Amino acid sequence: MKKVYISSPYSQGSTTYNVRLAIDAADTLLLAGFAPFVPHLNFAWDIVYPHSYDIWLDWCVEWVAACTCVLRIPGYSPGADIEVALAKSLGMAVYGTINELIEREG
Repeated sequence: MKKVYISSPYSQGSTTYNVRLAIDAADTLLLAGFAPFVPHLNFAWDIVYPHSYDIWLDWCVEWVAACTCVLRIPGYSPGADIEVALAKSLGMAVYGTINELIEREG
């Protein structure tokens, strides 16, 4: 299975809505045969053990590098922009839609 990092807004706007978008995308990819990684699911971890933005971002970029490609869900997000820049610097494909990702990686 190809590992897909889900990169999208988290703290900008409604966190609940942003988490839902990431989960929706991940479920579609899972059913298409991919192994999606959803960093947004750490919202529960952060409730129990809150950490700084920088700690979470450092953790996220480690996971970007462990994946095959990135799905960038639209929306303002400095963190997602950093994740995308890293993926591109590593020569990874970054997709703007699920359909494009499935067509090219599936």
